Formats: sequence, structure tokens, C-alpha cells
Amino acid sequence: MQKIIKVFFWAFILSTIVVACDKEEYESDLSDGDVLNFFQTGNDKYSLSQAFLLESGQETADSTCLFALLLASEGLSIETSNLDVTGSGTLVMVVFFSPEPFLTSGEYLYDEMSSYAAYTYFNGIYSPELHFDSETGTSVEPRMFYSGKITVNKLRNGYEFTITNAVDDHAMPISGHYKGFVKSVNMLGAIR
Repeated sequence: MQKIIKVFFWAFILSTIVVACDKEEYESDLSDGDVLNFFQTGNDKYSLSQAFLLESGQETADSTCLFALLLASEGLSIETSNLDVTGSGTLVMVVFFSPEPFLTSGEYLYDEMSSYAAYTYFNGIYSPELHFDSETGTSVEPRMFYSGKITVNKLRNGYEFTITNAVDDHAMPISGHYKGFVKSVNMLGAIR
């Protein structure tokens, strides 16, 4: 009987160690302390703290699926049931065309012609100082960014997005990075 208890005891200890190591590896997958979530235009860097992936559920003529990514700073609040935005802060939006009904990992290149080809994105839009209130709406004109690529990496419990070699409509270089949890929103359900 003592041998059986010892076997169960050591099996419990070993399984606890394995689970703890797996949990630590899982958490490190999302929280890289050396990486800051940011959006940069020229020399101005803006912090990002939240991400939303809007799923359209629509296929294009090329059988790709459309997704819109919203990256936002802490000062903005996005109501996912109707896509209302309130508060003040930085907002970035990018439209992706994925070959699957989910946003797949890969390098998405800017597509000027909006051909809906897989692994492309069309017109990134950003506003570094967006201000919403009940009377006036936004006080800063959004800007577009073109060219470059956005690397998408699907993690176990989130995504990593890296924007490189992009230029905005004022010829300013654009870069950015976000790694962490991304809230998925069904656009058809949110718009209804």
C-alpha cells in the first residue's frame, strides 16, 4: 500500500511540475517584457494597450476573408456590441485579406489596387490623437498609411502584429508592434 501511495505522490509531483512549466511557457508567449506595444510615425511613438479583430464573415471574389484590426491606446473605449468609440487616444485600423476564415500567420503586403488577394492589406488608417465626445466627434483628421508589410503571428492566446516599411500620406515613415490578447468581434453581429 505504501508503494502505491509513493507512486501516486511522485506522479502528482511530476504532473504539477509539467503543468507549471507549460503555464510559464504559455504566459511568456504573450508577455515579452522587452517588447513595447506601440505605433510610431516619424519620431513620435504612441503606446497601444488593446486590440480588436473584426471578423466580417464575408468572402471576396478571390475566396479570401476580410478582417479589420483595431489597435488602440488605453484612453479609448471601444464598445464591441455596436463598435462605438469613446474617449481620447491613438487608434490604428488595418484591413487584411486572409486565405482562411481566420486571420492566418504570415507577411501581409500592401495592395494598392485592393485586389483582395490573400496575404495583402489595404489602406491602414491611424489617428494619433483621436478625441470623441457627444457633440463634435473626432477632432483630428485620420491619416492613411501605404506600402510596407504587416507581419501577423498567431500565438496560442493572441496575436503579434509588426508594421514595417510603411509610409503615411504625409511621407512620414510608419512602424508599429503589438503582441498580446486580441478580442474577436463578429462585425455582422456588432453592426446589427
